[in-house]
Amino acid sequence: MKRPPQFATEADLCSAFMAQLPPGWTAYPETAGWDILLVHSSGAQVGVQAKLRLNAKVLTQASENYWDLENPGPDYRAILVPAEASTDLEALAAYCSMTVVRCWPPRACWMSSKGSHSPVLPGAVGDHEANWFPLLPAKRHPLPDYVPDVTAGASAPRTLSRWKVSALRVQALLDETGYVTRQDFKALQIDIRRWIAGGWQAWLEAVPNSGTDDIGFPHFRRGTTMPDFGAQHPEVYPQVKATMADWMPKWRSAGEVTQ
Repeated sequence: MKRPPQFATEADLCSAFMAQLPPGWTAYPETAGWDILLVHSSGAQVGVQAKLRLNAKVLTQASENYWDLENPGPDYRAILVPAEASTDLEALAAYCSMTVVRCWPPRACWMSSKGSHSPVLPGAVGDHEANWFPLLPAKRHPLPDYVPDVTAGASAPRTLSRWKVSALRVQALLDETGYVTRQDFKALQIDIRRWIAGGWQAWLEAVPNSGTDDIGFPHFRRGTTMPDFGAQHPEVYPQVKATMADWMPKWRSAGEVTQ
């Protein structure tokens, strides 16, 4: 009888691996083009691409290209695979300065119910420097303001992009104050045109008798067709609302509440 695979999907593989992270490391799922961007409290970054099989495709995805040399990047590049994956391309990965990390799933009979992985992350107790290849990027990947509440390794991943963070902030202003303005969009660095174009399908509608700004834009309220970005990110959205004092456009009063 054929033994079932250690992980059914790449998302399962990523989930098991992130549950095993030692203290000091934070996992940013689906960030900067990586399935997982690991960030240490020291600032060091490990870009991780996950695959159920160690093949040429994932080596290409994780490798550094010549055009990456002046772009932001991680300190280390890694390929995450199940422990049972073939070792055929492991030497080639090392030659290309990439570390193959093998992950074991949780098992009740093991000392660690979370499973394990090898090699340990750079700088951790037991790390051998030969396992990791520092790439000394010109600059590290910029991090989102919030740790994404998305599924790492999903086949059609949802991301927490800079646009999505701004959209969540627009929604927070709508929920907390009842309206938004063109000045809000400018302050949050997001284009208002996507929100007000389309006639009856527009995401926002004008607030009656709200007055207009210097170029004729009124205040806007939420329309019936606007997506619920907060529902798409149920963990991040409360953080967005909780930090309103930090990002609220300067022209607004910090004491504004739902009208």
